[in-house]
Amino acid sequence: MDLPKLVVSPGVVKLAYEYELERFRDTDTLKRFWSKDTSLWQGGGPRSSVSARKLDWLDPPEGLEGYARRAARAADGVGDEFDDVVFIALESSNLAAEIVPSLGLFAYGKRFLILDSVHPADIRRIEEITDLPRTLFLLASKTGKRIETHGLFLHFLERLRALGSPYPGRNFIAVTEEDSYLRDLAGEYHFRNIFVDPAGYPGRFSGVIHFTLLLSSLNKSEPDALLAKVRAMRSVCEAEGALREHPALSLAALLSAGAENGHERLMILTHKALRAIAYRLEQLAGTSTCSGGRGIVPITAGPGIISAIRGKFMAAVIRFAGVSDPELAQAQDYLEREGIPAAFVDLGGVVDFGAEVYRWEIATCLACSALEVNPFEAPDMEAGRALAMEYLGRQTSGQKSAVTPVRLQQDGIELYAEGGTRHEISQLSMKDALRSLFSILDGNGYLAILSFLPNLGEVAVSLRKLCEQMEANLRVPVVLNHGPRYLHVSGQCYKAGPAKGIFLMLTAEFEKDIPVPGAEYTFGDLVKTLALSDFDSLTLRNRIVVRLHLRKGAIAGVEALRDLVDQALIGIRRSGE
Repeated sequence: MDLPKLVVSPGVVKLAYEYELERFRDTDTLKRFWSKDTSLWQGGGPRSSVSARKLDWLDPPEGLEGYARRAARAADGVGDEFDDVVFIALESSNLAAEIVPSLGLFAYGKRFLILDSVHPADIRRIEEITDLPRTLFLLASKTGKRIETHGLFLHFLERLRALGSPYPGRNFIAVTEEDSYLRDLAGEYHFRNIFVDPAGYPGRFSGVIHFTLLLSSLNKSEPDALLAKVRAMRSVCEAEGALREHPALSLAALLSAGAENGHERLMILTHKALRAIAYRLEQLAGTSTCSGGRGIVPITAGPGIISAIRGKFMAAVIRFAGVSDPELAQAQDYLEREGIPAAFVDLGGVVDFGAEVYRWEIATCLACSALEVNPFEAPDMEAGRALAMEYLGRQTSGQKSAVTPVRLQQDGIELYAEGGTRHEISQLSMKDALRSLFSILDGNGYLAILSFLPNLGEVAVSLRKLCEQMEANLRVPVVLNHGPRYLHVSGQCYKAGPAKGIFLMLTAEFEKDIPVPGAEYTFGDLVKTLALSDFDSLTLRNRIVVRLHLRKGAIAGVEALRDLVDQALIGIRRSGE
């Protein structure tokens, strides 16, 4: 059976790559991995929190074909009752769902919309462009306990009731685990359908389930064909043989060799239509490998930036075989010519998605064994989550929180900086503050824009232009991440990975807020709490982070910020000439 093709080119880390392969062989890593020996990872052994159950995803469960067919029948059953489908998720499953609109896979004449935000403007947009009684909501959550997902469910349930729907629960389908809170909610409110994931599949290691269900139900792909590819990939990954040709060990050796030798940035380059795969791999590799200031920082980027980036990095190029993409081809030529450590993947089609993600799940775990990191935990991300809930609890109980002082104000923009950051940046003017912030970056770093703004129209376009503006002048990757989604995708990486990034957080005044039904807070309060708690969490971990609050709102605020950034970059441009 044809499987996605992988070529590894270790380039300048060739000696380290060879060493990693030999170490895998000498420690019998492959055999121990497939026997689910948890001592492979830091803290492994009888007292470790790593249990063999967390490796159940290695064995694609029997019966998954039937599960996928049931999902396909449910999609077929949508019929004339609904016009739109809204996929609500803020964790790993929404990263797989993005493949649907990017490839135009929804084949039932319905729009497929993704809601991965609790910003009031994003919620209102869904209400404005859909007829809610004729909208089917897919709620995807392993536990259903996330306050964001629960709040969105309650909001749309109440809206459906207000519009006169006699059985509003029939507008919802749950995708969850057995014995979860969402499972109980689905039964209580008589959801149209409930899909229960097999046990033992941690969120970021659920790629086989997510892609199989989505492609089977929305693209009418045969689940047998999808899972046959996964099982074939499992077979070749389990087999011992030449180390350099091994489909998972060779990739794992590249990842660990790069991370151990200063190439922690992993640039993932794809066709535009495959960005959802890149985001899925970004979450997998970043969240799993980052701990104690070490790990891999994956960055999904356009191929055009590769030749402009300063410093060390490694790359993964993922494309459809036979599809012409001159820019991607030029990037691959550059990587090979410059000896940049890289992996090149050719996919035969959508039927390969699950198998390729499965390969990366295996390779990531193997790389973590070499990096002495537990791939199944994300303690820093969970600690940030706990801090957010603590802040929200104070707010709802009327307790006063410490007021963070504004350091600078200009053109309706307030600048906040605490901890070490406050001593690193200028406070003469906003322009000088931004210039000094950008000057902290070295060639091996990256800049992450953490946006808690609505991901809509003019705002989205302006933010993309802002990224391009900074990337072209700073010659480092500029990542645009939207909150609260990034907290689940990159939160662990930013807080516990290599301290090579600087963070620019954006918040803004809300034009119109929305209350959370039955709660003493609004969705705006929730957005603000998540932003402020992450700002504090990054500060406590000695990350360089500045928050800019846009008093005039998101649209006017981002335009004013672009002008200030352009002024700040003048000095950077001249110094680099």
